[in-house]
This record gives sequence, structure tokens and C-alpha cells, in this order.
Amino acid sequence: MRRWFWHLADSVMTLLHLAVVLIVILGWIPPDFRSFHRWCVLVTALSWFGLGIPFGFGYCALTDIQWRIKRKLGIAPEYEAFVPFILRKIGIDAKPQLIDKVTQAAFALVILITLGLMVRSPA
Repeated sequence: MRRWFWHLADSVMTLLHLAVVLIVILGWIPPDFRSFHRWCVLVTALSWFGLGIPFGFGYCALTDIQWRIKRKLGIAPEYEAFVPFILRKIGIDAKPQLIDKVTQAAFALVILITLGLMVRSPA
């Protein structure tokens, strides 16, 4: 395939990945969005924990696809995870291990919030 295609695919994956992260973290806030948010959290959890069994805890299919695209472009990703990569892009240079811990804690909190909202108003 042509190089422009892989650049476009990389950009689309970055936007998609950012959208998924924002939906998972903040999607519980607007009540009309909560059903979609639950599905996004479920798919993320299935990736992290379900696919994490054969591929390692926290496995993200989107990251895997995006890193494959980057390799097609001759770019070797510096990080295993998307969040440290994107934070570095915007000028935040923190230790990837710390970012991973914060990401895991944020996801755990989102799961608790989501479950709490489901108990409170299941619709």
C-alpha cells in the first residue's frame, strides 16, 4: 500500500484511540450517553482482562493495531502503551510505569462509578 495510506491510518487510529479514552474516562457524566459508555467500558475491560490472558494484562487491541501501522511507516513506538505515547506528544514526559499505574487506577475508578450508576439507575 502507499505510504500516504499508512499515515492516514495512523492519524485515524490516534483520533479513534483518543475518542475511546475520553469516552471511557468521561462518558459516564452525561446521562443520555451512559448506555454507550457501558459498552465502551465493557469492550475495554474485555481487551485488558480477556485478551490480557494470552497477550498480557492491559492488552489493548487499538494500541496493537496502531503500533503495527507505525511499524509499516518505519516508526518504532517508544512505549508499549498509548497513554504515555500521547502524553509525550503533548509535552508531558512522565515515567511510563507511573502513567500505567494512574491509567489502571483511573480505569478501576471508572468501573466503580459505572457499576454504581448501574445499581442506582439500571436503564
